[in-house]
Amino acid sequence: MFKIKKTDYGLRMDFVGGVNQPDMEDWLKQSKDTIEEIDMAKFAVLIDFRYCDYLAASGKKTFDTGRKVFYHMGMRRSALIFAEPKMSRGFKRIAKRLGFDQFERYLDSTNPRCEKLALAWLLRGDDPDLSEEERDRRSLSR
Repeated sequence: MFKIKKTDYGLRMDFVGGVNQPDMEDWLKQSKDTIEEIDMAKFAVLIDFRYCDYLAASGKKTFDTGRKVFYHMGMRRSALIFAEPKMSRGFKRIAKRLGFDQFERYLDSTNPRCEKLALAWLLRGDDPDLSEEERDRRSLSR
């Protein structure tokens, strides 16, 4: 199951339970429709997988297609939050291969500030992959 919510920055998407291929096809269609509704030239997307039990292998291809579509529709940044570091690392590897790593960041719930860090990335470009000291230094130089 998934939920899509319009936000000030663009969209928030929450995946819960098991997600199969038909779910992902519905997600892609609803996501594109919602992006057209928000009517923002540039937007950001937060995707929360913390409560997702599994994403079918065939669904991952649709998910990758969706991220490409979002980028071409104006997405400037995205952040994905997972329950475990293993999932985060796996998606990060795929993203490097697909070229998403320039605009997408991956966090997991082992960091209690994961959602706050994700929003800082989406709203201000504060890279959660940098140390806190490095993020502070960069924000002072803006």
